[in-house]
Amino acid sequence: MEGIEHRTSLDENELIEILLKLAASSLETIFILDGLDECRPADGGKILDFFEQLLLTEVANSTCRAFISSREDSNVLERLSSCIGLALRDADVEKDIWDYVDNTVDDKIKKKQLKVRDPNLTSEIKKKLFDGAEGMYVFLE
Repeated sequence: MEGIEHRTSLDENELIEILLKLAASSLETIFILDGLDECRPADGGKILDFFEQLLLTEVANSTCRAFISSREDSNVLERLSSCIGLALRDADVEKDIWDYVDNTVDDKIKKKQLKVRDPNLTSEIKKKLFDGAEGMYVFLE
């Protein structure tokens, strides 16, 4: 790791080395990746390659795990075969998503960060945001 403090970027192997050294100082390390589905497919594949390499490397006296969230269409389960996939369907999280959308839109309007001239549009905005959430899929390694 010598000499990397002056550079602006690291390659994958250097980053893995740093993360594993940090993990070695703990009994358990959890790596969190949220929104894998937001990446371009090629980038998502590279990220999964990175996580696969990271999780396959043994760390003395430490356990490494990953928490990855993504829409269901990602191929995490195919790539990381030891993952457990938990589907969070609309029925499971519908109320939480609606409460979040409802409270966030109301808060933005109250703080004048969102201006809606027609109050009837507020419910339409909330519905569009809620419909666009489409549930989530969580992967645990």
